[in-house]
Amino acid sequence: MAKTKITLEIATEIAARFNSAEKREDVYKDYPFNRSSIQHALKRHGLFKLKNKKHPNGLVGQIIQHKEELESGAISGLQLSKEIGCTPVYVTTVAKRNGIVLYYSKHRGKAKSVSDETCQMVLDHLKENGGTVNSSTRALGLGNQRIQQAVRSYARRIGFDTQEYRVAYQDYGLWKILPGVPEKCYVADYRVEAECTGCGTVHRVLLCNLRAGVSRGCLDCRRGSGNIPVICKETQATYKSIRDLSIDLDYPYQKLRLTLQNQGVFEHLGRTYIFN
Repeated sequence: MAKTKITLEIATEIAARFNSAEKREDVYKDYPFNRSSIQHALKRHGLFKLKNKKHPNGLVGQIIQHKEELESGAISGLQLSKEIGCTPVYVTTVAKRNGIVLYYSKHRGKAKSVSDETCQMVLDHLKENGGTVNSSTRALGLGNQRIQQAVRSYARRIGFDTQEYRVAYQDYGLWKILPGVPEKCYVADYRVEAECTGCGTVHRVLLCNLRAGVSRGCLDCRRGSGNIPVICKETQATYKSIRDLSIDLDYPYQKLRLTLQNQGVFEHLGRTYIFN
């Protein structure tokens, strides 16, 4: 039995249906020919065209019709794919082939720049309170990785060393750590400059000793810790020693001494006492 050939009339009919909004899958099903035969016949008669290449009603045409909306961001590729019945990947592929630059592609990875004023505000907080860039941005309500990176770049640009304030202003007994880059020593320890608030002298001490509570003040203050003057912030009354304060307040001496030495401040009956 001879094979049935696709005549010019049949090929013209198929081509017309291909050029309409009708899906090609539905057209193939209506004819007793396989796809290769139909495409070969269309090419033979000069009627073959790439799928929906130029036709405005096809998927490609619909995507091209929304060029301005896609480039301006009025509609996203995902929204358009749902409207015309295809996948978002197909919309992206067609847009790329037809020179359409999607809005999200143009703005992807372009975050808003952080102003120098914001960076300087973070560094000012760091200078006053110590700590790190991350802790300063969180304290100011700016805990964002993009902002933190911008602050570090700004600090490098103006020559500001953030490492000087990493452990600055931390209190350990009578010690108050001063700004400065910790000096690495031994295996895993650092030597820092700290001020003894008992006498106002500055010493270089081991950070591990401060954190472990081994050192709570300079040698002179530790030897005569009971004779460090104490002052009341509210009344400005001065006591020659912790012992005098404990007697005046009728408060246990040892408990009062440990509180002042460990915390540097003692609160009692609404008043605050510190070393003078």
